[in-house]
Amino acid sequence: MADRAPSRIEVAAARARDARRLPQTLDVSVFAPKLKYLVAKGVPVLHPTSVLVHMAAAPGRVRSWSSALQWFPELTAEVALKDVLAELDGRPATVSARLGYLLQGLRPDIADQLSVPSTKTWFGPRAKLVRHDSHWQIADTLLPFDPRTMEALG
Repeated sequence: MADRAPSRIEVAAARARDARRLPQTLDVSVFAPKLKYLVAKGVPVLHPTSVLVHMAAAPGRVRSWSSALQWFPELTAEVALKDVLAELDGRPATVSARLGYLLQGLRPDIADQLSVPSTKTWFGPRAKLVRHDSHWQIADTLLPFDPRTMEALG
C-alpha cells in the first residue's frame, strides 16, 4: 500500500467525543472498528478490512478515490470473508451494499457472500448519477471508476 503520508494526516476516532479532542490540523472522521487495530511503524492503524468498511460507510470522506485506486486492489487482497462479516456485523445494510458494490470486481468471492439490498443506496451525495448498479441497487455519484470492471485478484 502507499508508503507516504498525506499532506493532512487522517485519523479515525472511535467516538465523536474523541474526535473533538484532536487537533484541528488533523482530518478526523468518526468510525468505531470492530476488528483490533494493527501497528504499522509504531502507530496503531485500522485493520485492512476496517479501512474498507470505513470507506463503504462514509464514501464521501475518502479524500481522493482516484489516488485510492492506486492502493485499493492491494488492500482488498489482504481481507478475509470472516473479517468482513465481523466488521459489518450490526452496521446498516447500506454499508454492506456499498462494500459489495466496491468489491464485486476485485473480490467477487467476498461480494457474493454479502446481502443484496432491496432498496436504493447512494454512493456519494445525492447528485447527478455517474452510474447505477442494479444488482447492488447503488446510485453512484462519486467514483471515478467502475468497480464492476476491476479484475478479480488471482
